[in-house]
Amino acid sequence: MSESRISWNHQLRTIMFSRLVKEFGPYSTWGKADYPDGKKERYKEVLLELASHFTAVSGVNVEWTAVRQQVRWGFTKQESVLDAARARSYILNKAAAIETGFIKRSDLPAQLRPLST
Repeated sequence: MSESRISWNHQLRTIMFSRLVKEFGPYSTWGKADYPDGKKERYKEVLLELASHFTAVSGVNVEWTAVRQQVRWGFTKQESVLDAARARSYILNKAAAIETGFIKRSDLPAQLRPLST
């Protein structure tokens, strides 16, 4: 298995958010900030399943925590990010989250700004 980093793309993100919506419903119904209320263990199992699938299709070892981080970019409420790379992840995950029904457009901040210029 390769030690390099996975290249997160739109297809992987839509697979991820679609699976979460199918299993747990939209984020607005979860009842907890980081996982669906009462389903913490099942949530971790699903993240492990997604990580295993992404490892198989990419040839890169994907940890469940990396999947969790991508999901967090989909529901975070922050309005600023540290740098361009994080802004990119934030925006691309938000786009996939909206497309799959994981979040609604109204969940987006009015503006995203960098912490430093």
